[in-house]
Amino acid sequence: MAKEIRIKKVESFVQAEISRIIQNELRDEGIKGIVSVFEVKMSKDLRYANVKISVISNNEKELKSTLISLIKAKSFIKRRLSKSLKTMYAPEIYFEFIDLAESMKVYEILKEIEKETKNDNN
Repeated sequence: MAKEIRIKKVESFVQAEISRIIQNELRDEGIKGIVSVFEVKMSKDLRYANVKISVISNNEKELKSTLISLIKAKSFIKRRLSKSLKTMYAPEIYFEFIDLAESMKVYEILKEIEKETKNDNN
């Protein structure tokens, strides 16, 4: 129980810290979109962090440029994170990119299905 609580606290801290590093410390010309860190899942030994990121940009070229820049900046982010994280190891970072536009389409479809099932039940 205590270990799960610690993992959740570390996940929350890592999410906030990676978001801060990307917004304030990353000085890469390739990052042209708005980057949001949605969720961080840590492994049980706290050595691996799966970071879910969404990028909002005007076009496909900016999106691709931002994603490439984030992947290149992984070691920088890990170094910065290791300075503020009070664990024995800095976690290895794995990015998982989320397409918000696609997610919103799925959400709208699910809402329509929910409305239809409510109407069928009444």
